[in-house]
Amino acid sequence: MTGTIIRRLLSMLPVMAIVAVCVFLLLHLAPGDPAAIIAGENVTPENIAKIRAQLGLDQPVWKQFLVWLWQLLRGDLGSSMFWGDSVTSLIGQRAEPTISLALTTLCVAVFLAIALGVLAAAKAGSLVDRLVMGFAVLGFSVPVFVVGYVLIFVFAINLKWLPVQGYTPIAEGVLPWLRNLVLPSVALAADAVPPRAEERCRPDRHHHRQRRGTADRRRGDHRNGVQHPRCRPAGGRCHRPPRLPDHPGRHHGVLRHVRAGQPAGRPVLHLLRSPRAGMSAAELQAAAPAVPKPSRWKRFARRNPTIIIGALLLLLVVLAALAAPLIANDPVQLKPSDRLLPPGAQYWLGTDHLGRDIYARTVYGARISLLVGLCVAGLSVVIGLGIGLAAGYWRRVDTLVMRFMDGLMAIPAILLAIALVSLNRASVFIVIIAITIPEVPRVVRLVRSVVLTVREMPYIEAAISGGSRGRKIVLRHILPSTVAPLIVQATYIAASAILIEAGLSFLGAGVPPEIPTWGNMIASSRLFVARAPWTVFAPGAALAMVVLAVNLVGDGLRDFLDVRLARRM
Repeated sequence: MTGTIIRRLLSMLPVMAIVAVCVFLLLHLAPGDPAAIIAGENVTPENIAKIRAQLGLDQPVWKQFLVWLWQLLRGDLGSSMFWGDSVTSLIGQRAEPTISLALTTLCVAVFLAIALGVLAAAKAGSLVDRLVMGFAVLGFSVPVFVVGYVLIFVFAINLKWLPVQGYTPIAEGVLPWLRNLVLPSVALAADAVPPRAEERCRPDRHHHRQRRGTADRRRGDHRNGVQHPRCRPAGGRCHRPPRLPDHPGRHHGVLRHVRAGQPAGRPVLHLLRSPRAGMSAAELQAAAPAVPKPSRWKRFARRNPTIIIGALLLLLVVLAALAAPLIANDPVQLKPSDRLLPPGAQYWLGTDHLGRDIYARTVYGARISLLVGLCVAGLSVVIGLGIGLAAGYWRRVDTLVMRFMDGLMAIPAILLAIALVSLNRASVFIVIIAITIPEVPRVVRLVRSVVLTVREMPYIEAAISGGSRGRKIVLRHILPSTVAPLIVQATYIAASAILIEAGLSFLGAGVPPEIPTWGNMIASSRLFVARAPWTVFAPGAALAMVVLAVNLVGDGLRDFLDVRLARRM
């Protein structure tokens, strides 16, 4: 036990080293000169050179890294260029609000997840279960900042129950402290509740149990639960178990009055023999009325409704994006005289603070979101597939590759994307690359887990014994096993990329403001949410609908391709 703990702790060292190197490189490659920023305007190059010497920026990069790492280990994070205080003191000042928000969000998320999960599990297969599952998928689809705006508009602006912003220390009272944390905690918990509720409703440890319902009682299968499922006679046939006491058994609608008072174990009464009893199977088939079989597409739609619903929503958005020049006006045309008009006949979704058509900007914004989601999913799958196959099959590169991937996953995706975007001028291409890099480790870990499982199969050992080369084995025998999980993972990556792109644009670090995107629309209209809420809710609803459609397709494909994928993902 002690050796395992020590090995785990030692395995953290390379991950921490990779994180430190990545953070230092991002800080070093960030545009701008810290010395020039500190010096301000109207300074001479000599003054800037002195400041660079004081900060150690004139030293080689490797020496700067060692000095920075030593100061980091000592807890010396330097001083803030904007505030003038030490970074450690600034972090300490913000520790209480951060910890308070984290704890309240955790409590709200756990409480709602357990309540909804238990309710859905108790009503499995019912309308309540489906509503909880729908809420789970919808929670993945709505961005946190959109949920926050909805809560602010309802509870802070209209009802005036809670404050819009601010923080009250807990030392000034528990109720004022909680009053300022309710809205942000609920907004953050809305994104954390769905996965926990879904796991609660579909526990793997009880997947073999079946719910006995009315349909089972009609078939008489409810009585099979009395006997052990493996008790069979020597001949291999399963005889019909005796009826339970006071139960009419099969055909209870016809013989209820005859069988109702019989004790258990009595011989089963039968109806009159049918005239077709002596007919052969061929004669019975010929005499049976011809029942038209549903087509393959109808059976597929009946068994996989989530795929059909999600695909139809996604197809609708794709067609609208392709036909944007035909069905929408110019999205960048300014009409100050028509600013902040509500939805009507002239402007279906109203106008923003510059008089631009919200409907046109929403339709054109679908192009950017779909392009980013498709490109990020494709690049992540292609890059992650190659790295995952190599890491899973060739053990020499496994440790090095996976430690590097763990280091990338240790950095939050949104922060890594912001840092990568800041290195270059903002554009759609840079945003795609910045979102792809954090998504690659997820694909690598998935492909590697599949390869590790398939590599131990007997047919792989037979191929190795037959003299097949490693590249041939990977491409011919292992690669096909990764197709199904990769298809499902690609849909989740596309949905995540669309949300991250909207978040980057909302924070001003994504696509340039002159390009109409849903994140830019929400960011530019956030000051007018009280006066013109349609400027925020229209792009937010479009964003949620697209992500919801992608998630529905992904969930449907997961259930359709492989039932075990739910546990592997």
